[in-house]
Amino acid sequence: LAPGIMAAGMVSGMVSGGRMAAGASALESELQKTNWKGLLQQEVAKWVGRSMMPGDMEYATEQVEPGKPTGGYVSTLTCNCAMQEGVAAAPCFVGEPKASKKLAEHDAAREAFCAMFPDSMPVAWSAPYAGAVEAPSKKRKVGGAPNPINEDPKTVLTRGMQAMADRPLTK
Repeated sequence: LAPGIMAAGMVSGMVSGGRMAAGASALESELQKTNWKGLLQQEVAKWVGRSMMPGDMEYATEQVEPGKPTGGYVSTLTCNCAMQEGVAAAPCFVGEPKASKKLAEHDAAREAFCAMFPDSMPVAWSAPYAGAVEAPSKKRKVGGAPNPINEDPKTVLTRGMQAMADRPLTK
């Protein structure tokens, strides 16, 4: 891993209490905001030199300790497109137990990304997950500032001419 970046496995080994636990929960939150499956697919496609095909990356997710509070899902990622000549099996990456199947698959993809593309970690770390929780957008007030995009002279002239002609303009 790149300096200053910790894997999720390191988070579970931290001491609970104090600033370390707060940092660990913040790190877990950041790990969940990153779309590891998408980032891994992009990097593998660049590395292989073609777009991804069905069967290139296979996720197998299993439930562990069902019914228990410590239970969850563990996902195994098999990278069939990364299989090399002379090697009998494709590389497999196993994630840590997570609360949902989706999070388990993203964790397995994160493990694969860290192992296969360690130089790209700082770039991947800054990319937010598309489904991540974002701050709510600010609502515009009625009668607020006009939209500067629609106030250029050409638009104003065109709208004025359409209003005078009472029809859309034609060329």
